[in-house]
Amino acid sequence: IGKHFMPGTFVLIGRHRVRPRAIAPRRIVFVVPPMRRPGPRPLRLVRGPRQFPAGQLYVMVGGRPVVPAKIVRPGHPRPMPTRVTGMTPPRARTGTTVTVMGVNFRPGTMVQVGPRRFAPTSLTPTRITFLAPGGKPGPQPVYLVHGRWTAPVGKLFVIAHAAGPAVTRVVPRRANHGSLITVLGAGFRPGIMVQVGRRPVRPTSIAPNRLTFILPRTPPGTIPLYLRRGPRTIPMGNILVVVPRVTNVSPRRVRPGDVVTVSGTGFSSAMFAQVAHRRVAAQSATATTLTFVVPHMRPGPKPLSLFGGARPLAAGNIVVMPRHIAVRITAVEPKRPTPGTLVSIFGVGFPDDARVQLGRHVLIPQSADSSHVSFIVPQGKMGPRPLTLLARGQRISAGALHVHGGRPVVAIAPPPPRHHGGDSHDRPSGAHPGGVGGAQPTPAGNIEERRKRWRDEQRKRRERWDAYRRLRPIVYRFSQTGDRIVIYGRNFLPTAQVLINKTPVTAARITPRRIVFTMPPTTGRTVILLTQPSLRRPLFVGLPEPVAPQIDQAALARARAAEERRRRAEDARRIAEARRAAQARWRARQAMLAKIARSRADRQARYQAEWEALKARREARRRARLAALRAQWKAKILRNEQVRAELALHARRKARLNQMQRIAEVENLQKLAIRVSLALSRENRRHARRMRELQQALSVQGI
Repeated sequence: IGKHFMPGTFVLIGRHRVRPRAIAPRRIVFVVPPMRRPGPRPLRLVRGPRQFPAGQLYVMVGGRPVVPAKIVRPGHPRPMPTRVTGMTPPRARTGTTVTVMGVNFRPGTMVQVGPRRFAPTSLTPTRITFLAPGGKPGPQPVYLVHGRWTAPVGKLFVIAHAAGPAVTRVVPRRANHGSLITVLGAGFRPGIMVQVGRRPVRPTSIAPNRLTFILPRTPPGTIPLYLRRGPRTIPMGNILVVVPRVTNVSPRRVRPGDVVTVSGTGFSSAMFAQVAHRRVAAQSATATTLTFVVPHMRPGPKPLSLFGGARPLAAGNIVVMPRHIAVRITAVEPKRPTPGTLVSIFGVGFPDDARVQLGRHVLIPQSADSSHVSFIVPQGKMGPRPLTLLARGQRISAGALHVHGGRPVVAIAPPPPRHHGGDSHDRPSGAHPGGVGGAQPTPAGNIEERRKRWRDEQRKRRERWDAYRRLRPIVYRFSQTGDRIVIYGRNFLPTAQVLINKTPVTAARITPRRIVFTMPPTTGRTVILLTQPSLRRPLFVGLPEPVAPQIDQAALARARAAEERRRRAEDARRIAEARRAAQARWRARQAMLAKIARSRADRQARYQAEWEALKARREARRRARLAALRAQWKAKILRNEQVRAELALHARRKARLNQMQRIAEVENLQKLAIRVSLALSRENRRHARRMRELQQALSVQGI
């Protein structure tokens, strides 16, 4: 399974070359040939002089694959995973499209007509289409085969086609120069030619029911297609030849590794990009868009061209910016370690070859990436020691590390130091590697066991810290009662800190889902921010009401409590009204469904049809949603990171709730449908409140 598979590709299993049974743009099906010895074999795809590795295939020897007509397990009868409801038409000529209807068709299902087995032309959960094969005319049994089971469909009366080729479909009907055109039909033989307008074209591959050729350079417009074999000419309809055009390239300023989208018309799936004489494969290509990843190259303006047709298509220039960003340190944890403790430096822009200098010692990190560097504190002088990060020829200060006393490293048996030269051979066999003066020799087995245990503890500690650090905090809401503030969310770390107008305050209690603190007296507009080592910039929480020192806090707390009780009563009344409205909608929906789909199977079929329609309109719904967001919010607000995170969270939750609503309707679960409807209304209110708070915060910042 992959992408961009083309006809003429062969499979290489070790030294055995195998011709595939079926080739599709995203799938290749082949049969493993008999082999003498079992074991792993390298698997490669071969097209022309190029080979593409596809991993390893473990070949087993000693049995032949058997496809039973029915699987029966004693005591546990198991029905077929699919159900066939019909086939149309019952009589078909060779090369005609036949459709099989049913439920729960799985990817990878094959069609078997008589003794011939082949892949279908299209497959959905409720429909399979294939071309009637040639062979002996008359009734032929039809089966669906998937793995170890088969499902009988019925009998198809195959009508022999008249001598000569016949064309049923040409794909695509709209293409540009250099595109691959596929002709489906029957009776194709070697020696057949394709005529595009008045120009003859030799096919690139010929099969009994499939023919492919490359569209030559012709004037744009509608061009007739013909199939020629000797003096006979068969018309195949017209094809619309379009000239590819580029309308937009976004973004124009990129870094290596960024994704660039080229918009236009007349693109083909075989097109690729070229950036400054470097060919770049397309990540995805449609008739209107082409996306690719910028390769690593020198900064500066680079010409961009698209290839895949008769001539290159210029798309202007893109500016490649340097890949590196400024190194910046945000936190060091822990601040007061003991010798042998793992210390992590957090920040942005760290290179892979970064080093750490603690006092006069230059240390090699245990693990490093672009956002953190971890090292183990060696033994040495206790007290504050300067900590410096060495990156790209720079010395970035990380403050002081207060190393305090503890057990020596020998007590937890760290790994021995690496010896160079002849030191390891000159050391006595009974000496302890890394011991302290006066330490007694320890048996070699105990030392190795302690070293292994110490390494495992350090590795587990690093993994826990990395997983802990990568958790991004998410704020749901906050509540205020007098000067007491409660922030609700998730992924709050113990090192989190609350900022009031960029001034840190002491948090009373921090849990992974809640932060409680006392707000100091303030005047004017107040902004609550949250920061922790895993964040690049502070996270906006909300705009609380100011707390004046002269106000009676007890009276204010009582008033707030009364207001909170009134709000809860109002929420209870609103929830009751929403529940009654949801029940009314459910009854109306069920009454409507009772007229259309009476049984569960009918509701399931309707659900599958709606799901296929949603998948078909996915791109259109995405464009409509983006257009609605751009019409509702300013572009500067949509570029904010917190706004994007909130929009993604709301879209994900809303999609899941809508899917649960459809499943409840199919299964006729009234209580679940009502609860999902109430949850959806709560999520919409929460999203609207959060977006208003973010808009107010950005307006304070002048956005």
